[in-house]
Amino acid sequence: EAALCSRLVYGGVQNQQLLDFYLSAYCSQKPDHLQPPLLEILRLGAYQILYLDRVPDSAAVNTSVELAKISGRGQASGLVNAVLRKIAQNKTALPPIPERDEVKYLSIRYSHPKWLVKRLQAILGPETEACLAADNAPAPLTIQVNPLKAAAEELTAELEASGVIVRPHPWVSGCLELDHVGDLTALEPFRMGKFLVQDPAA
Repeated sequence: EAALCSRLVYGGVQNQQLLDFYLSAYCSQKPDHLQPPLLEILRLGAYQILYLDRVPDSAAVNTSVELAKISGRGQASGLVNAVLRKIAQNKTALPPIPERDEVKYLSIRYSHPKWLVKRLQAILGPETEACLAADNAPAPLTIQVNPLKAAAEELTAELEASGVIVRPHPWVSGCLELDHVGDLTALEPFRMGKFLVQDPAA
């Protein structure tokens, strides 16, 4: 549950408005009228169903029902069960987001506030949607080379020998972007302290 909550912190900013839109399509109550923590439980369940491939839909539904009971909202477990089952049944044919109002559509589709969408449209014009999509994309795994223990070229060679795809960071020297890492903690250079994971903005 804690791992799911932390995932939703990232995914929640990324998907909250979109999740609420889908929940409202199958829930008799508006999401913002639900008693805490029912909305959060429904969001967690919907997120698992729609975005986490390794979680069976039935497990997502059952876990959410149990969370409702544990949190003292057992009387609403039927609602949680019904709403999430509907989302699971319709996840390949979810209701379309109305496109009449472009700002509202983009706000829901990419879970950004309307004021920000309007501001981006004023600055970026037709590139606004691409910017919103990029803002929701997962950040690449970035590492900072420890210059006391390795040079970037040496570390790159070691990582590539382990099957990792390595790219120099486009604008921060001493940083590398990694793909196909697997278990990062199992890599010898990691255990030797030759790098640390750090967002380039830091």
